[in-house]
Amino acid sequence: MVVFGSTVYIMTRPRSVYVVDYSCYKPPSPLQVKYQQFIEHSKLTGDFDESSLEFQRKILERSGLREETYVPAAMHYIPPRPSMAAASEEADQVIFGALDDLFANANCWSYSVRTHCGADEKAFRCVYQEQDDAGKTGVSLSKDLMAIAGGALKTNITTLGPLVLPVSEQLLFFATFVAKKLFNAEVKPYIPDFKLAFDHFCIHAGGRAVIDELEKNLQLLPIHVEASRMTLHRFGNTSSRSICTVWEALQSVKPSPHGSWEDCIHRYPVEAVA
Repeated sequence: MVVFGSTVYIMTRPRSVYVVDYSCYKPPSPLQVKYQQFIEHSKLTGDFDESSLEFQRKILERSGLREETYVPAAMHYIPPRPSMAAASEEADQVIFGALDDLFANANCWSYSVRTHCGADEKAFRCVYQEQDDAGKTGVSLSKDLMAIAGGALKTNITTLGPLVLPVSEQLLFFATFVAKKLFNAEVKPYIPDFKLAFDHFCIHAGGRAVIDELEKNLQLLPIHVEASRMTLHRFGNTSSRSICTVWEALQSVKPSPHGSWEDCIHRYPVEAVA
């Protein structure tokens, strides 16, 4: 009995997970763009009429972005110069700018649960760079984007859950799953409480809708997504780099003396996008 009890305790006890180190890439200040500058550049390209420019202005005001966010260097030209070479250069700056510094300090690789949906045609084309009939290069966004992203997240969480959730949460999830399958019970799928497994949530600041949906579907509190909202507000959608910036923004994380938030953290959080 003692052996059995000890085994159960060892297998089910909470396990501490530590962040060894992290790094953030901060784009150079010349890449910042203000609302009026963005609209003026759009106007000078000659590709948009007044109604399109007004639509862009409304989207900017509702996006959760503010006056200090960044756009890639290729988008500062008039007209913009999007290309695969420019996209590759941008990715190199962001990825290697952060990772070179991180690996120099931590000298280790981390384990992550990776979900890749590229084999699915709808997922592959939901965000797709192509040319229109006029030869203009742009990115088309599928109307199924949020559903596809939600499906990828569901797959990822299904894989991640058993690795981090307490046994009690796993049992509740399994019980509702069995009840629904075997007895055709009209019960909603049980959403595990990931707050029992994690103290912090570094949600990708890809857009206001992304943060809103994750807050709703994972049943998080406003405090859990505050750092993501403030990262979107200050830095915009900076792709994978935003995760480290969110982590750096969390109130319980000791600020880095020369971090991305050094010159502006005193102004946050703001209520405009809360």
